Amino acid sequence: MREEAGTKDAGAALAVRFGSADRFQVSGEIAAPALPGARSLVLLAGETVVGRLAAPVTPGGEASVPFRIPVEEAAAVEEGGSLALALEGEGGRRVLGTAPVRSRVAGALDRCNEALVRGWAANLNCPDQPLEVEILLNGQSQGFVVANRRRSDLERMDKALAATAFLFKFARPLDLPRGETAVITARIRGTGIELGNSPWWIARAYESLPLLAG
Repeated sequence: MREEAGTKDAGAALAVRFGSADRFQVSGEIAAPALPGARSLVLLAGETVVGRLAAPVTPGGEASVPFRIPVEEAAAVEEGGSLALALEGEGGRRVLGTAPVRSRVAGALDRCNEALVRGWAANLNCPDQPLEVEILLNGQSQGFVVANRRRSDLERMDKALAATAFLFKFARPLDLPRGETAVITARIRGTGIELGNSPWWIARAYESLPLLAG
């Protein structure tokens, strides 16, 4: 959705402090005096609204208020670009500041077969916010799965990653004709970011006999 980006005043930069900004969320703190009269916080990629959140309630005596806004249209956000944060109210829209987009994603496939796809995926900027993973078979989407399952091996690696696993099950086990290729691809939803070990071949076709000797 394209809308007017809004205006930015000279004191706006003092009103927001960004913690992180990536293709999935933007977080930080807003100075409490900037919030009265605001109905919502808006994320903008250029003139496109990619996220929106009701303006937080200002606690009495607090100098600043934390925020985290999910990005609803990751495909509209360019890595290395920027996202603008604006306040929206009766007086229109006021841009508080911009933050560079720097995504930090980790994850991998660790098991694939005719029945399931298993792995993990995490946004290292905020591992507690689960990512969605798209599963493809020979380039055709099979569905999506949320990476929010707990796994003890991930917890041993890093406690922040404890609940970032996923398990995708096909509606029915794949019927793979002999001699045909079957390859699984896993990528973060709305992006071209592929997980480690992707693509994963569960069957390979050979045009000729693979000789090992002679």
